[in-house]
Amino acid sequence: MRRLVALLDRVSKSYGSGENATCALRSVSLEIEEGEFVALVGPSGCGKSSLLHLLAGIDRPSEGKVVVLGESLAALEERKLTEMRLRKIGIVFQFFNLLPTLTAEENVELPGLLGGMSPKEARQRARALLEEVGLAHRSRHPPEQMSGGEMQRVAVARALLLEPGLVLADEPTGNLDSEASQVVIDLFRDLGRRHGATLVLATHSQEVAAASSRVVRMRDGRIVGEEPATAPGP
Repeated sequence: MRRLVALLDRVSKSYGSGENATCALRSVSLEIEEGEFVALVGPSGCGKSSLLHLLAGIDRPSEGKVVVLGESLAALEERKLTEMRLRKIGIVFQFFNLLPTLTAEENVELPGLLGGMSPKEARQRARALLEEVGLAHRSRHPPEQMSGGEMQRVAVARALLLEPGLVLADEPTGNLDSEASQVVIDLFRDLGRRHGATLVLATHSQEVAAASSRVVRMRDGRIVGEEPATAPGP
């Protein structure tokens, strides 16, 4: 039996209070095992991003329990959550969130430097990852000189720098054309296998869902179905 990386147990999440309260998640339970590539699929507003935010410790549940990499997130103070996000959870955003004044290599290095790596080790690791994502030749370029697909590949490399136990991605292909999207999809699948990472992606894309190992379908803040991906990659 594979190790359990994340657990949500009857989790609900509401924003606001009283008559203005909005319920984003309703009694959601989900287990994610080591090495899985899970795609959260559903329409906008179904709760995909809220679920990712809970797994990342960015938000706390209104009800229920969230356990990630053996830690009950509700028991952790904010400083510990921040440290956990830095060292154990890789996050890839739809809008890349690269620092515009840094080169690709410097953006990838950053989590290592913040996490206590020596500059030499962080640089070597960043260069190796940029090589893996096919961007060694762009390592000295700032984001403004890159395409959207290239920036997202830099973001993926950055998320993997500290070899996190869990990688979360929110609509990682949402701003890319079909060709760049396919490159990023293949990258997630291949790097996940190569690095032994557990991946959870929120997506509208059927191509992303097909590349995953398990599809979790959401609607109106609930999980309404789960199934193996219908056309997993080779």
